Amino acid sequence: MIVKAHTHDDLVAGAKERACKWCGGEMDGKRSDAVFCSSKCAQASYHNQHPERRSEYQRKYQEANREKLSENKRKYRQANPERHSEYQRKYHEANREKRSEQNRKYREANREKIAEKDCERYNSQSAAASTLSLAYTMSQIKGDLPDDKHESE
Repeated sequence: MIVKAHTHDDLVAGAKERACKWCGGEMDGKRSDAVFCSSKCAQASYHNQHPERRSEYQRKYQEANREKLSENKRKYRQANPERHSEYQRKYHEANREKRSEQNRKYREANREKIAEKDCERYNSQSAAASTLSLAYTMSQIKGDLPDDKHESE
């Protein structure tokens, strides 16, 4: 059995022919048994092959960091109001039927809660209107308003 001796040039040429399994990038300076060009590509490949593990990890992280994530979202919305409103507009247009169904289910499940809020809103608006009307009437009686129709006594 004759074994061919590899020269340095043969090894370099072989290394250039290898490519990262994930991104197709060059493997210069990597070990001969390396499959990925970086740990980032290795992780991406792993997550692509095991989506259920990734989603489970994300679910646990979100449960454990709910406050932190909501604070980050709030800061983003404040820093990027145009992008956020554009995103919401596009989402609402794309998911009109889905949102209508969700709203219908919510209204059915929370009928009493919605009725209470509607009643509170009506009462507060009615009270505000009464207060404004009373204030206007009192100011006319006192003659505070510049009203040509009112004659002070």
